[in-house]
Amino acid sequence: MNVHVGIQEIGPLPGEHVCGVFQEPVERDRAMTLFFRAGLLAGDYCVVVVDAADPTAMLQLLGSRDEVSEWRSAGLLDIRTATDPTQPANALSVDEMLSMWDAITEEATGFSGAFARLGGEASWWIPRASEDHLIRYESELTRRIPDQLGVLCLYDVTQFGAGVLIDVIRTHPKVLVGSLVVDNPYFIPPDEFLATRRHGGTAPPPTEDEAAELLGAALGCTGPASP
Repeated sequence: MNVHVGIQEIGPLPGEHVCGVFQEPVERDRAMTLFFRAGLLAGDYCVVVVDAADPTAMLQLLGSRDEVSEWRSAGLLDIRTATDPTQPANALSVDEMLSMWDAITEEATGFSGAFARLGGEASWWIPRASEDHLIRYESELTRRIPDQLGVLCLYDVTQFGAGVLIDVIRTHPKVLVGSLVVDNPYFIPPDEFLATRRHGGTAPPPTEDEAAELLGAALGCTGPASP
């Protein structure tokens, strides 16, 4: 399947799970706009998660009023907000989170056979699930992404601590660096990663230099590409 994904004309290949880290809202907006607008223009089904009660600002970034109206009328654009009443606002278990994921992917991948894009702000989960459950969920997600779906998870450094970000980055096979989607050299496969947490531990900690390199690279995820 040849999929046009919009971030420097490359991006998550079908079935990929990509992590991006941002410091400023403009970085988040740029990544989400490039990823989802390209998909909508290509006729892809898009599920956009925004950690805000009002999605107006994101909708204005995605396209003109007429474009957004057309995409929503066609059923291509599904935007989820922080106050979506269909989402429980309590401490979700990993199994409950995965059940929500399965329901969304079933809907997305069943839409007229189109390629689907899902992603947005991971901070949407903060009032709904613990950090440990979020990390476990992200790891398990890697093996639940079908070939006709691409996923972009964006993490705000002001909302998550360095330890959480390091573990989260390790659960994604791909990361955004500059404007490029690249293989993640720190990725730990789900079986290995989850085994450590089932025994009450964490994934082996990186060295100080590795942690600095990992977070430093990730923090450039939505900025200009290096020359």
